[in-house]
Amino acid sequence: MLQLKSKIYILFSAIALLFAYKTYAQHSCGTTHNTILSAAQASKESVSKAFENQYYTLRALKGTNSNVLQSIPVQVYVLSNTSSNFNLNTEKEAISRSISHLNRLFNAALFRFYQIAPVRIIPTTHNVLVKGEEQQITSAHYTPNAINIYIAPSLLNTALTSICGYITNTKPLQSIVMQRDCMYNNSSLAHEFGHFFSLLHTHGASNIQKTRELVNGSNCASTGDGICDTPADPLITPGVIDNFCRYNGAATDANGDLYRPDTKNIMSYAHKACRSHFSEQQQARMFHYFQTIKPLFSGFEAVPSSIETSRLDTKLSDVTIYPNPATGTALHIKTDVTEALNYSIMNYKGQVFSKGVVYNNTVNLAHLPQGIYLLAVRSRTSQVIRKFMK
Repeated sequence: MLQLKSKIYILFSAIALLFAYKTYAQHSCGTTHNTILSAAQASKESVSKAFENQYYTLRALKGTNSNVLQSIPVQVYVLSNTSSNFNLNTEKEAISRSISHLNRLFNAALFRFYQIAPVRIIPTTHNVLVKGEEQQITSAHYTPNAINIYIAPSLLNTALTSICGYITNTKPLQSIVMQRDCMYNNSSLAHEFGHFFSLLHTHGASNIQKTRELVNGSNCASTGDGICDTPADPLITPGVIDNFCRYNGAATDANGDLYRPDTKNIMSYAHKACRSHFSEQQQARMFHYFQTIKPLFSGFEAVPSSIETSRLDTKLSDVTIYPNPATGTALHIKTDVTEALNYSIMNYKGQVFSKGVVYNNTVNLAHLPQGIYLLAVRSRTSQVIRKFMK
C-alpha cells in the first residue's frame, strides 16, 4: 500500500512539473540586463573583504539579535478589471502569503519585508499590460521610500510574448511588475526581487548567448553573473531538467567541460517549481547593494555602525580581549562587569565552536585551529561581539 502511494505521489509530481514546464514556455522573466547591469557592476566592484566580514558578522548575530534584520517597506498595487471576477480579500491573503515566503527566502540576506500600507486597487478596463505601459500607472500610483509592486492580470513584453515579471526604471527606486499567476508561484517574485537588489541571471547578462564562464570557475568574477559560488550556467531551461530538477544537458564550456548548473537557484531560468534558494555570495551581494540605496527608504532599522558590538550592548561596551592575535591557549577578557558572563566562539558563518561560562576572565582556545573567529560575551542584559585571530 505504501509503495502504491509512493508511486502515485511521484506520478502526480511528474504531471505537475510537466504542466509547469508548459507554463514556463509562456511566462519568462522580462527584466533586461541593462536595467540592472550598472547596479550589479557597482555592487560587485565595491564589495570588499571588510564588507564580507560585516555581512557574516551580522549574520552570525542573527540568532541572538533580530535587530540585525533590515526592515524594508513594500507597497502592493493590484490592477483590476471591474468586469472580471475579482475577490479582494482572497487577493490580500495570497499577497500576504507571498510576502511571508519572500521573507523566508531573504532571511539569510538579513532582509525582512513588510507592507507599509494596505493593498491598493487600480481600476483598469484592460486585462493585459504590455511592458512600457506601466509608466502611465506608476506616474499616478507610486509610494515613495518603498518597493512598489504592481500586479497585472496578464503581462506581455514588447514582442507580445507572455512574461512573468520585470523591474522598471521608476525613480528614485525601481519598481516590480508581476503577472498575477506568477506572483504566487513561490519563486518568480523572489527572482525579480533578486534583480531589484542587483543580481543578474546565473547565466549572465545575455538571454541569447551562452555564458563565457568556465566550469572550473577560473573566470567567475569577470563573466557570467560575476558571483563565484554559483556554478557556470549555459542558460538552462526546463527542457534540459528532468522531473526531479536534475540537469541532464550536454552543453560544454570552452575547455570542453560539461556544465553542472544549480537548477535550484532563484536567479536561474530553471523550472519555477525547482527554484528555492540564493547562494551565500548572492545574499552578501544583495545585502551590500541595499546599503548603497538604504537612504532612499523610510522606516527601516539601520545596520549597527560598529560591527563589533550588538544592539543589546549596554553594560559590556568596555570589554577588551587580549592577546589578539592569540599566541597561546587562552584569551583574556577585561571588563568592569562583575556578574557572571557566558561566551560562545563562532566563525563568520555562525558555526559555533565552543560555549560556556567565562572563568577567571579567561576563555580556553586550546581546541581551536588557526583562523579568524568571533567571541560573543553575554551577561543577563547585554551582549558584545569581539573579533580575534589565532
